[in-house]
Amino acid sequence: MESTTPNGKRPSRPDTPVRDRQQSVGEWNDAIQYGRQGAKPSDTKPIGTGLYGSGSESGSRLINSHLNFLAVNVRGIMCHGRSEQARLLMIKHKASIAVLSETETTHSYSATTHMEGFRALCPPKTVTGPPGKEVGVIMMVSSDLASSSIQRPDINGADTVQTVWTELTHLGLIVGGVYRRNRPSQPDLEREEMVQLTNQILKAAQTGKAVLLLGDLNLDHSNPDHKKKNEANDLLCAIEAATMRHLPTGITWKSDGYHKVCKCDTQCDCPKRQRTATIDNVYLSNSESASAVVLEDALSDHFPILIKLDINKKAKITSKLKTIFRRDIDRIVTSELEDALQEYDWSTLYNMSDPNEAVSLIVKNVEAALDKVAPLKPITFRPDKPKLSLRQDTLDAMSLRDAARKSGNRSNFKALRNKVTRLVKRDKINSVLTRLKKNPGPKRVWQEAKTILGRGRGANLPSCTNNDNPADTADHQNKFFIEKVAGLVASLNPSSDSASEETPVNNEHPTDSFSFKFVTAGDITRIIKALKNTKAEGVDNIPTAVWKKGVAVLAGPIARLCNISLSTGVFPDLFKQALVHPVHKGSGKDHREPGSYRPISILPALSKILEIVVRDALYEHLDRRGFLPDSQFGFRPDRSVAMALACAQADWAAAKARGEVVGVMAFDLSAAFDTIDVVHLMEKLKSAGVRGTPLKWLESYMTGRSQSVLWNGTKSGSRPLTHGVAQGSILGPLLFLVMVADLPNYVTSETPKAKMMCYADDSTLYLSAKSMESLKSNLELMSKKMIQYCHDNGLVINSAKTKLLLSSKDNFEMFVGDSIVRADSEISLLGIDYNTNFSTSPYLQKLATEAKSRASMIYRLSFGVPPNLLRLLANGLVIGKILAAAPAAIPFKIAYDDRAANLATENINRSIKSVARTITKTALSDKVSSKSVLEKAGLRPLNEMVASQTALMVWKSNKTKDPLGKYLFPKRSIMRPTRSINYVKAIQPVPGNNTLAANLMARAWNSSSELQTATTIGAARTVAQKWARNLLL
Repeated sequence: MESTTPNGKRPSRPDTPVRDRQQSVGEWNDAIQYGRQGAKPSDTKPIGTGLYGSGSESGSRLINSHLNFLAVNVRGIMCHGRSEQARLLMIKHKASIAVLSETETTHSYSATTHMEGFRALCPPKTVTGPPGKEVGVIMMVSSDLASSSIQRPDINGADTVQTVWTELTHLGLIVGGVYRRNRPSQPDLEREEMVQLTNQILKAAQTGKAVLLLGDLNLDHSNPDHKKKNEANDLLCAIEAATMRHLPTGITWKSDGYHKVCKCDTQCDCPKRQRTATIDNVYLSNSESASAVVLEDALSDHFPILIKLDINKKAKITSKLKTIFRRDIDRIVTSELEDALQEYDWSTLYNMSDPNEAVSLIVKNVEAALDKVAPLKPITFRPDKPKLSLRQDTLDAMSLRDAARKSGNRSNFKALRNKVTRLVKRDKINSVLTRLKKNPGPKRVWQEAKTILGRGRGANLPSCTNNDNPADTADHQNKFFIEKVAGLVASLNPSSDSASEETPVNNEHPTDSFSFKFVTAGDITRIIKALKNTKAEGVDNIPTAVWKKGVAVLAGPIARLCNISLSTGVFPDLFKQALVHPVHKGSGKDHREPGSYRPISILPALSKILEIVVRDALYEHLDRRGFLPDSQFGFRPDRSVAMALACAQADWAAAKARGEVVGVMAFDLSAAFDTIDVVHLMEKLKSAGVRGTPLKWLESYMTGRSQSVLWNGTKSGSRPLTHGVAQGSILGPLLFLVMVADLPNYVTSETPKAKMMCYADDSTLYLSAKSMESLKSNLELMSKKMIQYCHDNGLVINSAKTKLLLSSKDNFEMFVGDSIVRADSEISLLGIDYNTNFSTSPYLQKLATEAKSRASMIYRLSFGVPPNLLRLLANGLVIGKILAAAPAAIPFKIAYDDRAANLATENINRSIKSVARTITKTALSDKVSSKSVLEKAGLRPLNEMVASQTALMVWKSNKTKDPLGKYLFPKRSIMRPTRSINYVKAIQPVPGNNTLAANLMARAWNSSSELQTATTIGAARTVAQKWARNLLL
């Protein structure tokens, strides 16, 4: 309840004891894999296990008598220690699900509120509230229920009322959490949200499943004088219509202060009392039995409610323990693998002429060698727990702990239990560090952070989507992926000769034809050593690490395989089989909808070696011929998102400075890589000089492909792929660039001052004109050409998602296909938001909010993570996010009088300093300078990081074929032999605009003579960092 004191201020929060910092959020439980030690002792049983019977057997069995739920008003989840207090309360009462109301936080922060042993479910982003308090309710689901809990955003729809719904699939129960705000200044919205709430209750009940709704509704059903009694009665009517009932509780709210509660008309001496109400409520389907008790463990002016739901049905529960067969690849000794591989006869390979036979022999010999040095072994583990390698001293301590428990020696057991906890925590930290060292990318860092905060390795996929039989889900999902692409292709239905009429292809025999270069064992060795370290396995079940460890023996046979394939023009059949791992898209997508999953294709690691050989040779040929347009920035060496945006922004600003109006239009292509037609692609390759055996090889590469889906360990049948470049492949992206190489010229050739910026399948069209009428007519003309090009080349454009930005306050609307497009005040391009002044201010404001949220996550992680690991996490979560495309998005200061800094950049820098204080455990009251704190934490100020990155980017662009270099160095000599002579001054594309990215790049180059004379990338990086560090001193 949102109460206030007579002076209009919120009452102070009651003091609640908080555990010591080092025993708080980050203290990890004994999350281990139990196959070695058997069942876990009852004293360390995870939260929520009381739902299930003992043991680890799977199948149908009787669930224990009840399931615990909590309704807790936290009065601000961002308050110091509040989330930890809530977690301790959930642990104390063995809650499987807790609804936290009055959380008063943002959508971005709520997504980070996972706790040790609990996963947070947040309302959809349609839910609104006051600025900074958009999320008023969060549902915490225990790790044991996470795999059988599916969030139900379909019940929310597009409503704004504060609710979150989840379904416990194995129990046939839908649980809803609610926080109904009082909105005295918005009575119409409050009434609308009451209607939304009642409709959601009825929608949940109409599913045929039992429904439990709990939370803070600010409605008192027991008080006839309640000021919202009409709303309370209306809600009870809706509850009855849904065949539900209100569970009686007791007083759930008591005011902090004392108030006059008598009804005397005149001034009196009647004693003042605390006001009370029953405004936290529980509603349950009539078919279910439960009890509700008000607890004394108050975190705010509300008292929590404990609901014990009786369970009297049998359910199919999958065992928490899972057994699979794996090879221990990490422990393979390289010399032992080499010896095992050399036992086999490889000579027959050199007499083969069929690449399929060659692949079979290589895979067969490698598998036989692996059976000797790393045989398949059963591994039993907890799918909902992160991988963890325990050292021998930890395992020994666990054995002693279990023996002490069985002997009844309680004091010895407690001492050993605490020792095991410390050792497991040590091993868990070391496991995270090991994984981050192998793969330090931002994605891995984000996954590890979520693991530490209690989200685990991500919830399992649900047993079903919109099908009925779990055994059919893999085939059902595979069918959906295939039919989705088939539907998009069928919607095109181009005529057989349309491509030649609308998008003519140059079929003249080029003088510079492409031919393969045969490879040596040395070439293969360099390629294998450069492969990314990934454990993903294709259909051959051989990960990259095996090829790396056996490279000394395998390089020769693999080189022979590649040369057989290149000479015959045949791509091996095994390499065409993809194994698809569906990954949930997140963002509130319905888990029961097949379209909520993104297909991630895994191909055999051996196929990547052959693809790299062809990709490198083909790209060198295309680059030499200038086949790929300068406006294409995706999947090309030395090009980036920042470069693409800096070039485009320079064009926009220059046109606007000339007094012209500018229009920017972003097009959305649906599944662009998946709808490519092989016949069209072959014609484009011919025009690029690819003929004969290389063309035959590429046609073989594109045809005869198939895919299977892996869903919760079940593999679907194989289905053929008739269109598209291979997802997850090495060569596929380059072939897509070949397919769309003529797009910019086709769309813009007849329109002066028109350009395109392409980043793979992201296409942005922009042009300038003297008048709005001319701008509109030209945009409409080029939009038609864009649609025609896509139609003729097997691409599907989503006209409804086309975005338009105009530099003028005047506006217009235009047709793009069958859709009407109106200009917006902002446009998002490659993840960066621009306004009508072509400033990145909208993006910077969002980035400041995101940086603050991630800094808060680092603070929560700090309670149980050592500084060295915390520094790794901070660089990945916070700094990595901030520096994405920073040279094009974040203006920086070179001189004190620059106006680059604004409130958003100051807030971003403030978040960086906050992270530094968290890492170094330095408080603001310690009066330590920010510079010292940042240096101790290993971080740098925002201005220094962006300036350094920008300077290095300009150095890289100082070459002839770089598009950005053509903006900055238009007078540069083409025959310039080195970087260190014939220095050319960089030109500011739009003089006087100190926040324009390209202008800042030019100023950075001109202000550092050492940067201009650097001859290697290492020297340039050192110079750039030194120059940036000395700015503003």
